[in-house]
Amino acid sequence: MHISLINLPRYEIHRPPLSLAILSALCSAQNVAHDCYDFSLRIYQELPEHLVDIDNYCITGNITDALRSRLRQSIRTWIVDIIDSNPDTVFAISLLSTWSQNICQMVCEEIRSLSTNQILLGGQGLADSAWNDRMLSSGCIDWFMIGEAEVIFPKFLQGYRNLPGLNNYNNEQIDDLDTHVVIPDYRKLKIEQYPHLGERLDLFITASRGCVRRCSYCDIGHQWKKYRYRSAKQVAAEMIAQYERHGITDFFFTDSLINGSMKMLDELCDELIDYRQQHSMPRSFSWKGQYIFRPKNTVKERHIARLKEAGVDYLIVGLETGSDRVRYDMNKKHTMEDAEYFLELFKKYGIKCHLLMITGWVTETLDDHNETLKMFERWQKFVASGTITGIELGSTLTILEHSPVGEQIDYYGIQMLDNKPYLWQADANPELTIHERIRRRVETHRVAMKYQWPITRSLYRLNTIKRSLQEAIETLSNRQRRKIIPLRLVEPSL
Repeated sequence: MHISLINLPRYEIHRPPLSLAILSALCSAQNVAHDCYDFSLRIYQELPEHLVDIDNYCITGNITDALRSRLRQSIRTWIVDIIDSNPDTVFAISLLSTWSQNICQMVCEEIRSLSTNQILLGGQGLADSAWNDRMLSSGCIDWFMIGEAEVIFPKFLQGYRNLPGLNNYNNEQIDDLDTHVVIPDYRKLKIEQYPHLGERLDLFITASRGCVRRCSYCDIGHQWKKYRYRSAKQVAAEMIAQYERHGITDFFFTDSLINGSMKMLDELCDELIDYRQQHSMPRSFSWKGQYIFRPKNTVKERHIARLKEAGVDYLIVGLETGSDRVRYDMNKKHTMEDAEYFLELFKKYGIKCHLLMITGWVTETLDDHNETLKMFERWQKFVASGTITGIELGSTLTILEHSPVGEQIDYYGIQMLDNKPYLWQADANPELTIHERIRRRVETHRVAMKYQWPITRSLYRLNTIKRSLQEAIETLSNRQRRKIIPLRLVEPSL
């Protein structure tokens, strides 16, 4: 057996795909011949002028005929090269999210047009069961794999086909990650070709699965029923192995939260500090990831100091709003006072911070929104000190189907235009119309600029908002002309 492991857009190309490195390690453990192909990197290298349009195609499905033809031609060339090298190869395709589905279908169609080779899909992009079933029943694929690859994929490689999670949704979660997780193997990926953002290439690493929180806007709790984490010793061993194997000194944790388990995080700091003291690891060794603010009386200053000593230099935190009331409504149990406690400690120990925000929570009032606006002046000092190095303002709230708020649509009286989860209004908060939500988002942007906050993906997000506004206008106008929309949903101000 030979396996061709393929990574697809939409995937940022600044770090090698962790999924392929894990699958590569699993293939090696089973002595299965394989190769890795990152189509996201190939698009970056061969179609650089079309990156934005292809990214938009991943999200919206919209693409010009000329670009569709050009993209198909490139994909066909890559598939031909793979088949020429290994005529009987099995294509194992990794989808990071549902935004990979449009290109995945194109890739599968090209494989089918060229060969009868078998196709296996896996990854978080299979969250849409209707799409999976349609791909299978139409003959576009032979298998889809749901669940954790460390359990299913080795058995697939051994020839088993009647498995939980293979062409069914009876997948099992791993309780003891240390028993099954492997050290990702990047040796079949040309990691030096990835255009890293900083001075040095960093690698993804995952220490936990699931989340200890159940934020009302997030669907992680649906995907991972239970929060589990690896031992600090094993995580440290993976980081050290990549340093000794590739000279990698920078890591980005993919975890929902690196401090989901404070005990594990403190132990990881101890492991890394001990290794640094006993070996010649450079002082530039660093790691970053997503972090949660907790009530300030539950976290001592020593914890932050140890993070810095162990190499943490950058943390991403979901603040979401300047309103304590809205944040508690989102089921995020910390206050602005708690957040400021952490920011002061980050400033003291030289840890940079990036904040994530959501405009237009379903119960947000104008007073709540104004609390967010006040934050920009209040915390400008942390921007000036270099502690807050960026803020992601997002678009506006999108209602995810399997999030807590998505499962409370009837409770809030949420109505979506053409079933678009970003074009919604709620009877529970009639003042928060589509127009008002977009107005608040734009105002947030203006005030952030006024106080010189660094806004990440600024123009990209503004263009997304512009497209949402145009969609809303067009949809409302069409439905009003056809008299199928209640007047209370028509927004003349749009």
